Amino acid sequence: MSEQLYIYLSLVFILAGFVKGVTGMGLPTVAMGLLGMFIPLPIAVALLVIPSFVTNMLQLFTGPSVRLIISRLWLMMLLIVAGTVSASSLLITINPAWSAFALGVALIVYAAFALVSPSFTVSQAREKWLSPVIGGVTGIITGATGVFVMPAVPFLQSLRFSKDELVQALGLSFTVSTVALAVGLYLHDAFRVEQFSLSFLSILPALVGMWLGQKVRARISAKTFQAVFSPVSDCARNGVDFTPLCLIHQTCRTGYRGCQCSLYDRVMLTPDFGRAEYPDENYGDNPLEATSDQGETATDEGGANLANRPLSVYIQRSFTADLFHRPVFIAVDGF
Repeated sequence: MSEQLYIYLSLVFILAGFVKGVTGMGLPTVAMGLLGMFIPLPIAVALLVIPSFVTNMLQLFTGPSVRLIISRLWLMMLLIVAGTVSASSLLITINPAWSAFALGVALIVYAAFALVSPSFTVSQAREKWLSPVIGGVTGIITGATGVFVMPAVPFLQSLRFSKDELVQALGLSFTVSTVALAVGLYLHDAFRVEQFSLSFLSILPALVGMWLGQKVRARISAKTFQAVFSPVSDCARNGVDFTPLCLIHQTCRTGYRGCQCSLYDRVMLTPDFGRAEYPDENYGDNPLEATSDQGETATDEGGANLANRPLSVYIQRSFTADLFHRPVFIAVDGF
């Protein structure tokens, strides 16, 4: 992993942890908004899993009301798990442009809610049937975008929890969402060892940012801070242009810029999603019949022939490359 990559990830998670330390939420929202500007959403979500889990577990156990909150919200949590695991396939299968659009919409809705801050309460009678509905909708949005604040956050705020109980309830919701998202990514083969190590390294920056945010929260109004630093600015990332990218089209022998896996280079993906152009002479016109520099048919790590596989297969193989040495936006049908 390059120093540039780790420095950028550290800054992102310090900022995201800082926002969470002040407001009790916002780590996935801020992190997804910033990471999504430079790396594909499936990777951004995978990097988010471990630091989000650790910080949310700390938040969940900051008070004495864990059992009470779980007994009250268990059905909502169950539906969050079901919705997230089911919808996580959307991050892998739908057009990345639509994934980016969905993330942008989720951030805009959250930003609007943070700015308006509507005050309302849900009665105990309505809570019984609204709880699973909110859980299911939150799970679907989480699985599709990696952001799990809407509509769970406003719903939890409407349940008349005390301040400390609300912080714990948010921690429970975010923890369950994070675990469910990790399970969904794993089941769809989108959570790899390389991403796990990067996600693990992001724990310390997130904790540092969270600690700094908690210090600031003791000095200023969290409501004022949340209004100023709402994720409106993050929504600008929705305008990112999914331009052509270049992937490594060679099998690493001793490693390519630090990677040790089969990667693919010089496959220029055009914005019409799926058509490929090969700038080198030894690559055929058919994107599914590419050969290596040695004239051999391209294979994956296990030696399997890639000639008849969808292009999206070797796009996924490229994800462990050094992200700062080439464009990484994915714009291909079927990914």
